[in-house]
Amino acid sequence: MPKRILFGAVALMMAMTFAGAGCGGPGGAGPDADKPSGKSGKSEMQEVCKYFPKELVEEAIGRPIVKVEDNSIAEDFICNYYTVWSETYDHTPYGDKPGGAPVVVVLEEDTSVTANKADLDKYGYTYKKDDSLPVDNLMFYSRGAKTPYRVDLIVNETRFFRINTVHSAVTDEEIVKIGKRFAERMANGK
Repeated sequence: MPKRILFGAVALMMAMTFAGAGCGGPGGAGPDADKPSGKSGKSEMQEVCKYFPKELVEEAIGRPIVKVEDNSIAEDFICNYYTVWSETYDHTPYGDKPGGAPVVVVLEEDTSVTANKADLDKYGYTYKKDDSLPVDNLMFYSRGAKTPYRVDLIVNETRFFRINTVHSAVTDEEIVKIGKRFAERMANGK
């Protein structure tokens, strides 16, 4: 009999706890539960795909962007600009999957510029500033490369845009052109 009472009491306490979780009432989600969340709370720069519309990439590389995809999650603000896209791009043993070759632009807010440079230094990458860009920047080079594979446009010490490519969506020279066009947008708003 005492085991039944104990089991019943535990079950009742668990039911009461779970019933109130996330309901927005007392003991629930709290005073901010009814405020809008997600993209509406982002700053202008955090909405990367809007801040840098695909037309800027197209101007820089001289060819169309066939798909734009906001891949932002939690506090990672990411936009993919695809030069190639297909419903059957990724061939796997389990079938074809959609995908493509994107230019990836990430707004980094969780690491400092100094820490970013130090991390890449460990792996033998080099970097230098391009004074022809109207905003502070770093061009990153692989060992022995003559052209940068990545451009970082620096907003401040703890906030910067990282621009690179996946699946050779664009050339290193085109990454630099995109970086220059984006830097112009950051400097003059257009």
